[in-house]
Amino acid sequence: MKILLIDVWSPSHIGMAALIDNSLKFIKESLPEAEILISACFANSVQKYTGLKTVPYLLYRYTPEEISNKLLRKAINFSLRYTEKLWRSIMKLSYKLSLIMGVKYNPLVFTFSPRRREVVKAFMKADIIINISGESINENNGFLDEYLFFYYFALRLKKKLIFFPQSIGPVYSPKLRSSLRWILDNCALVIPRDEPSYDFLKELGVVSAKKIQIISDVAVTQDYINRKEALTLLKENNISIDENSKVVGIAVSRWIDKREEENRFRFNYIEEIKKFIGYLTEDDYRVILFPANFPSYKGQTGPQIDSIICNKIFEEMKNHYLYCLSRQYNPCEYKGILSLLTVFISTRMHLTIFATMALTPTICIATQLKLRGYMKNVNQEDYVIDIKDANKDNLISSFNKILENGESVREDLEKQRDIIQKRASRIKELLKTTAIID
Repeated sequence: MKILLIDVWSPSHIGMAALIDNSLKFIKESLPEAEILISACFANSVQKYTGLKTVPYLLYRYTPEEISNKLLRKAINFSLRYTEKLWRSIMKLSYKLSLIMGVKYNPLVFTFSPRRREVVKAFMKADIIINISGESINENNGFLDEYLFFYYFALRLKKKLIFFPQSIGPVYSPKLRSSLRWILDNCALVIPRDEPSYDFLKELGVVSAKKIQIISDVAVTQDYINRKEALTLLKENNISIDENSKVVGIAVSRWIDKREEENRFRFNYIEEIKKFIGYLTEDDYRVILFPANFPSYKGQTGPQIDSIICNKIFEEMKNHYLYCLSRQYNPCEYKGILSLLTVFISTRMHLTIFATMALTPTICIATQLKLRGYMKNVNQEDYVIDIKDANKDNLISSFNKILENGESVREDLEKQRDIIQKRASRIKELLKTTAIID
């Protein structure tokens, strides 16, 4: 049996690394004889990270791994957006013609690029195609029409299409909603990872007891290093703590929501975070900044890179009680470090998952709907602050509240962890069942 994993980005983002690691774990445990292939945007990085053969994205778009010159790459990719649309149209038309003529659909007939032919062949050879992205089905990413083509293409090739646990929606365009409804009606299995996603599927009209299963993110089962190993990693960053140390971790990221009013972007929550850090360090707390992602390639910059934001805060504040993790750690290491904290404040989904599953009291700044959905999964809605309300006073209020209730929070997290991890183990059973159904 051949399995193709799609919608894979770069392991330089801790969330993607966790999705890769834990998806592979579930697949190998449930279908140990399966041959696994990956289609990824940063194919070379993913192949190096996993040791598995990795082909590029089905999208004909070059990455910095392939063309390092930024201006040249942008110019080529801009022109390719039009040829990309043309190729997708030809694929749809050729499928219809194959039905009319009564012949087998063969997309290689109209695919001439060696690079794209390699990816098309991977789709054709696979028995099961699994989306492990965690959140590709929404209009915020700007590429939903292209992602939907991946799924359409897989189904037209008569492949079993599975969506591993992920946040789904929002989708507003009537045309995209119609396409998505057809895809979800025809795929083998869809696993929304939170109630907002499940509600969106109900509203879309595709909920089926057999096909739709609510299961939290695969990363809830992430393993992690022990305390001694985690302390050693902190020493790399000149951070020495003991049993009595008061340590707070903060994950800062860019706030993105394309459908919000423009004036909401003028609220600079980063400045409020800095004020909050000042409040903590005045009370002798050590504060560690946790970048959730690092540049995917040499020279990558921009506000979407958490390590750049965190280092900027670190350099501007020049506070001797403030630290910033200096390099990217793997998911096991990140979760081990998070387990040492007194409290964690997070704007990132998978760091939130790691911290709560390590029983660390966590305050979540909800930059996206999926974060609120996850915190509801673990019964921690009282410790969610909407991004527009993330000012110093509200952060202090939530911080004092979670400190006061620390023991009960840990007990509740332990109870929820057992429930959620047991539920996540059902993925193996569902995958086995799906694999054997004709």
